[in-house]
Amino acid sequence: MTLRDLINKIKRTEIRPDPGPEVIIVKKEITPEIKDVTPAALRELLEKNLKWSQIIYEQNRRIGRKLMWAAVAGWVRFAIIVVPIIIAVILLFPIARDFWQKYQQITGSISQTSQTANNTAEQLIKLLPIDPAKQEQLKELLK
Repeated sequence: MTLRDLINKIKRTEIRPDPGPEVIIVKKEITPEIKDVTPAALRELLEKNLKWSQIIYEQNRRIGRKLMWAAVAGWVRFAIIVVPIIIAVILLFPIARDFWQKYQQITGSISQTSQTANNTAEQLIKLLPIDPAKQEQLKELLK
């Protein structure tokens, strides 16, 4: 198949917009505009094709570079968020443990103090010169 036959075939085939669920291909005869394919015309077409290919290659290279930097920026954002969280977890566990121990010491001493205060109050009530019924009433009031 020659180049002229290929051009004629392309010109005869026309694809129209899809009117519905099926594609309609209409073939019509068109007289070829190019009678002779000269080497100069062929060379010109090849040069145009090469220029367009170079333009498309440059665009693809720029798009690829932008995508690479977008991926790098995504990882940097991820690191900015996750690394401080990991560091905080690592550093906060000993601090939380110390805080919990101090809290336990404080609450333990308060509960021990209240028990010793109750024992001391009971001892004081026993020392008072009152009868046992009044001592029980006094204990009930202090609780």
